[in-house]
Amino acid sequence: NSVDATRTRKREELAAAFAKATATAHLTSSLGFEIDANDAANRNVSGLVTLMEAEGAPENLPFCDYNNEIHSVTLAGLRVMQQEIIANGSALYARKWAFRDAINAAATAEELNAITISFDR
Repeated sequence: NSVDATRTRKREELAAAFAKATATAHLTSSLGFEIDANDAANRNVSGLVTLMEAEGAPENLPFCDYNNEIHSVTLAGLRVMQQEIIANGSALYARKWAFRDAINAAATAEELNAITISFDR
C-alpha cells in the first residue's frame, strides 16, 4: 500500500541523508577553528593523540583544519578535538534515531511526507 511504500522511501531517504551527513561532517572546535568530524578525521586525530603520547614526542604538531589552514596543536588540544568529533557523531546518530522513530510512528502517507529529513546545522 502507499503507506508502506512511503515509509520505505522515507527510510531510504534517511539512510542517504545520514550517510552524507556522516561523510561530510565538520564542526567549529572550541580551539577556534573548523575541523572535519567524519570517521577519517576521528581516526587521524586518534592517531595523532597516540603519537603525541609517545615518549619523546614533540609538544606541538602541525594540524590541517577543515579550511586547509595549518595550526599548531598540543596533545591537550588533540584530545579536545577528539571529544568534539565523538560528541558530534553521537549527536548525528541521535538525530537519525529520532527521524527513524518518527518514520516508524507515522500512520499515514501524509504524516510520512510531512517528515523533513535534514542533518544541516
